[in-house]
Amino acid sequence: MTPRGRSRIRVPEALLFLLLLGPLAPAVAEEVQTSAPGPLLVVVQPGYPGSPRDAQPFMRRLAAYLAEKAAWEGLRCEYHNVPDEALAALEKARASAGIVSLGFYLRHRKTLGLRAVLESRPEERFCLVAAAGAGRPKPADLAGQPVAGGALYEYEFLRRVAFADLEGVGSWKLEPSLRISRSLRRLERGEHRGLVLTGREHRALEKASLAKSLEKIAESDYYPPALYVVFEGVQETAEREAPRPEERDADAQAARRASEALRRLDGDPEGKEILETMGNEGFRPVRSEWLEELEKRYDAQQK
Repeated sequence: MTPRGRSRIRVPEALLFLLLLGPLAPAVAEEVQTSAPGPLLVVVQPGYPGSPRDAQPFMRRLAAYLAEKAAWEGLRCEYHNVPDEALAALEKARASAGIVSLGFYLRHRKTLGLRAVLESRPEERFCLVAAAGAGRPKPADLAGQPVAGGALYEYEFLRRVAFADLEGVGSWKLEPSLRISRSLRRLERGEHRGLVLTGREHRALEKASLAKSLEKIAESDYYPPALYVVFEGVQETAEREAPRPEERDADAQAARRASEALRRLDGDPEGKEILETMGNEGFRPVRSEWLEELEKRYDAQQK
């Protein structure tokens, strides 16, 4: 037994990596080659595992698939799991479309000119957990306490929407991390009082028989993990020129064709493999009224 009577959280790091990355994991050993310039579809999933370099083999596969299905010549795809790094990349390269988290969309939809077209399924929820044997704290007990997790890269979404009804969320001491294993060890040692997990992470821990070392103290509603968006009205930046009108029109048409290709992924063998790697079952048209209401809720909680 560890201090405070808690059961020890033993983290098989390689196993967790495989469970979270799924079919992407074998691809990371491939040699990474720099993509040539061209139309860009950016994938932004804050807090998810891996790195832009790790994901390049799969990004090349996704780009090749959509380039063929949507007749989008020269398309390249790029993955980011840290929002600031994604924004820095977008300063240098203009994106035409993206597959982004709901939290990223809500926070940057105005400044980046994002329009949501599709939402991924199935929906997921966020879990707030504590170490087993820690006295099962209530969410309010975590006010002012250190809380960790990759989901904290989406803190504004958690604070304003997903956990808006939980007392104390606004005063957490944030410890965002891309390494769930490290966060679990620090939770065990009492350095963190809570950990925010995505549904995918919690299921991976269950498969690794680690969830029994945790106590779930709160859950959010279900939300789509990702939205397919198109970039509209993006202006010239210090590092790149605004697109010419003919380029913008061509990209807009290709982005529409890509949305149709994404909707049909689950009906195509290769498309199903792509969905499996992404951890999704498919895409459907975004629920406009639902999203508008969510935008209002998000904007109303700015302070």
